[in-house]
Formats: sequence, C-alpha cells, structure tokens
Amino acid sequence: MELRSKIKALVQETTKVPSTSSKQPDELEIAKELDRISAKLDSFDKMLSSSSTADREVQSLLSGTADLWMPVITATADERRALAAAAATEEHDSSKK
Repeated sequence: MELRSKIKALVQETTKVPSTSSKQPDELEIAKELDRISAKLDSFDKMLSSSSTADREVQSLLSGTADLWMPVITATADERRALAAAAATEEHDSSKK
C-alpha cells in the first residue's frame, strides 16, 4: 500500500495545473522552479527505491516489464513522439479490423 500511495502522490504532483501568471517568468524563476521539481523527483526516487528494494514482488514486476518502460524513460523527445505516432497508427489500424 505504501508504494501505491507514493505513486498516487507523484501523479498528483505532476498533474497539477500551474496558476496563470500575467507575466512571463524570467530565467532565474524558471531555474528555481526546475530545481524545486528536480528535488521533488529526487525525493520520490529515494522513496521508490527504498520501497522497491524491500519488496521482491515490486522488483520482479519492474524487472519483468523493463523492456516496456525503459525505452520510454530513456528516449529523447523526438523518439517519444515517433513512438506515440507509431502506437496511434497501430491502434487506428487495429480498430479498422
């Protein structure tokens, strides 16, 4: 249950809609926000790592599905767009059958 709650917290954090601002942020504000987000991701990574190393079922699930999620995580933006386009084409083709 602890891992689920941690994942749910990450989903909530990453899907927050930023408040609208009347002015564009400057480079310093952007850098501060990126630092803040990086710190949160590091914190989540530590929580996830500690949970997964303690749970053999989680370890098995992650290692068994790594061929699916690792390419997505390590892909460049262009590679992700190409993968999404290919998946959409495949889905469209299979719906015609």
